[in-house]
Formats: sequence, C-alpha cells, structure tokens
Amino acid sequence: MDKSEQNSTEKQLKAANSIQRLKHFLWTAHVFWLTLIVALTGWHIWHDLAEIDRLVNREANIRLQTANHVRKWIVGFGGVYAPVSDVHKPNPYIPESVGRDVETLDGRQLTIANSIAALNSIMGKENRVVGAFIRFTGDEPLKPGNEPDEWESMALDKLRAGKKTVAGYTEFEGKSYYRMLQPLALKPKCYKCHSYSQYKLGDIVGGLGVHVDMEVYSDARSGIIRTHLISYFVMWLIGTLGILFTGKRWRHFLQRNDELQQQLQDLAIHDPLTGFLNRHQADLIFDNELARAKRNKSYLSILIADIDNFKNINDTYGHMAGDKVLEVISSELGHKLRESDYMIRYGGDELMFILTDSTHAESIKKAELIRSMISEHTVKLDENTSTHITLSIGAASYPEHGSTIKELIKAADVALYKAKEGGRNQVSSAEDASGSQSMNLDL
Repeated sequence: MDKSEQNSTEKQLKAANSIQRLKHFLWTAHVFWLTLIVALTGWHIWHDLAEIDRLVNREANIRLQTANHVRKWIVGFGGVYAPVSDVHKPNPYIPESVGRDVETLDGRQLTIANSIAALNSIMGKENRVVGAFIRFTGDEPLKPGNEPDEWESMALDKLRAGKKTVAGYTEFEGKSYYRMLQPLALKPKCYKCHSYSQYKLGDIVGGLGVHVDMEVYSDARSGIIRTHLISYFVMWLIGTLGILFTGKRWRHFLQRNDELQQQLQDLAIHDPLTGFLNRHQADLIFDNELARAKRNKSYLSILIADIDNFKNINDTYGHMAGDKVLEVISSELGHKLRESDYMIRYGGDELMFILTDSTHAESIKKAELIRSMISEHTVKLDENTSTHITLSIGAASYPEHGSTIKELIKAADVALYKAKEGGRNQVSSAEDASGSQSMNLDL
C-alpha cells in the first residue's frame, strides 16, 4: 500500500468512526424518545382511566346516598301507601290492624309499601334510572329474587366484619357493572316486617346496593385509550422523523467537517502547488528516518534538486509560468518513486528526495533517472511559447557523508553546487564534491 492509499484509508477510517458515533447517538436518542413516548402514553392512559374509576365511584356513591335518603324518609313515616297491584300487594308481615290497607273515597284500594318496596318502585331494576339501578339483598329476603349472588355474599360477609362499604367491578346477569353495597341494620321501625326472623335489633340483615352499568364508561375507556395511542403515535412519528432529519443533517456536517479537517491537515504538511511534502514535514520525516537508519544499521540517502534557470523563467514569463513548470515536474515524478521514498518542496525551486534504505550508489541511479525523465519534457507556457526544463541534482548518503541531518544536507548542497558549476542538467555525488564549499544557489 503506497502513502496515498494509506492516507486515504486513514481518512475513511476517521470518517467511519465519526459516522459510527453519530449512529450510536441517534440510536440512543431514538431509544430515549421511544421510551419517553411509551412512558407518557402509559401514564396518561392510567391517569385518565383512574379518573373514570373516580367518576364511576362518585356516581355510585351519589346514587346510593340518594337511595338511603329516600329510604330513611319512607321509614320515618312508617311506609307509604300505594295502589294495590301485582307490584304492590298487601304485605303479609304487617297486621291489618295497624292500618295496612285502606280505601279512598273514590273506591281505590291502597296498601302500605315499606321502604324497600317503595324504593324498588322508584330506582329498582324494573324502573331503573338510565345506566344504574338499586338492589336490596339479604340472607332472608322478604321478596323472592333478592337472594344474594356470589359477589353480594362476599360483600355481606365483609360488611358484617365491620366494613362500611364494599365496591368493585363484576358481572351481573351477563353484563359488566360497578357495584357498591352498604349494610342494612335491623331497627325498631323495621321490626314489624322482620319480627319473624332470627335477627335481633342492630343485626345486619342485608345490604342496599347500586349497580352502575359500565357500557357507557367502557366506551369512554376505549375512546381514551384510542385517542392517547393515536396522539402519541403521531407525536412519536414526528419526533422520529425529526431525529432522522437531524441525523441526516449532522451526517452531512460531519462528513463536510472531516473533509475540511483533512484539507487543513493536507495543507499543513503538503505544498499546495505540487502536492509534495513541505519543508516542516520534511524535517520531521528526516528525524524519524535517520533515527531508524541508525537503529537498524541501514542506509539513508537524500537528493537535493534545483530547477535550472528557474529564475529566468519567472523573470521572463512570469510566476504563473514558473508555477506551471513546478506542476509538470510534480506530475511526472508523482508515481515514479518507491512507496517508502519522500518528495519534498524544500524551497522555491529546490526539491528534496529522501530515499529510505537506499545506498549511495542506488541514490545516484535514482537521481539520474529523475534527471533524464525531466529533461525529456518541454513545458508549454502559453500558445506560442514553450521551454525545456532540466534539473541539477546533488546526492549524499548516510553513513558515508554525515551522521546528522545538518551534515547530510550540507553534503548534498555542496554536490548540487558542483552539478550547477559543471554545466547544469547533471547529477553530482557528495564524494565528487568533497573538496568544494557550499554556496548560495540562487543562479
């Protein structure tokens, strides 16, 4: 894998890590949002269903209190007279001598209806108020059909054990009801009807209950559940779409941010015109590679190349022409070196090549290859002007020509001057230039 492929892989890994972190965040946000919606949905359904339960209980209490007030009023007067009928027959438990039966002036027959019978006529099952009715029950009822069912037997046991009220949801005659039962104790005014029984004054002989039909409330329950499920589903959908939209925007932002960071990183280490490494990066690489060569007891060579007559090109044709010359050189050399070698723009028209694990003889061959490759090209500066470009190259190697960066650069610099002094467009070795002095190369 060459350096460009390695850099590309590193970029892809970095971008993938950013995207993976974003996915993790979005997944966490989605789970949190879903959990919140489920919790809110459950809480609101529970709260509203509990409110319906309170309303049902309140209705049962009001109806039962009303029934008790009416019953006590009737008991207070010893009963009320009602026309004799199939519903109100003379009560065999009340002696005729106490005025049980009377006849009105117009000939109508009336009989005393006790509190239970009268209340049944007003609020009983056969004359129910819409949605609810009252019912008397007891172990020894005077009226057939008032025997307790299973739930009422359980409730009567609890009332006799001391509870004031027993309530709950249950089935009655195949329908769902909320039922509430309160105790009926034997009192003196009730004794004339219940004297035959085994009960004594104060004993609980039965219960007065109310049955609230749950059909209407069940519809309300279903409506509440349906409304909340739809509402929170819409809310969840909107929030989820928002998360997905935000995630898409953030993904684009992260990708763009990674691209910009990579561009900044590239600008920090590369020359923007040629794409070669810049001088600062060259110093870091040189330190690392020279230390590695010393550690492994291997070789390291450098080439310093100068574009011949580059100043004249800039002065004659302008700096744009000089830039074009640099672009042509970088294009030609971009893929001609080994993966382990480095190309550096060391100065304005000065290039450096760091050749790892390369002997001095190998570096001379590489320098000659570079020189001949460039000398074969003619650069077209504009429609009517072309120029021939050549390179002068100085070569130095570790350990023959120095053991520090400064020594190697100086040796290669001296060799470069020797190549220029010898007529340009040639390669000079540090060994050939060992007797020369390093000079300013702005030729």
